[in-house]
Amino acid sequence: VVVSGVPTTPLSADFYLEFVRALRPNAYLTLGVGVSFPGDGLEAAAGRPLDPWAGGLVNLTFQF
Repeated sequence: VVVSGVPTTPLSADFYLEFVRALRPNAYLTLGVGVSFPGDGLEAAAGRPLDPWAGGLVNLTFQF
């Protein structure tokens, strides 16, 4: 039997912060950090308690 999806909700609760700065009229810097806290759905699919996970980003954008 192939099972896809999760048996219950919620999947996770997420907290995300983003900062955008215009460096020049055509250049932008974006910084971001986020933390996800697994919910009942992901823990049920994994069959065990899960730890929160974090991530981040740095993006430099130029417009031509």
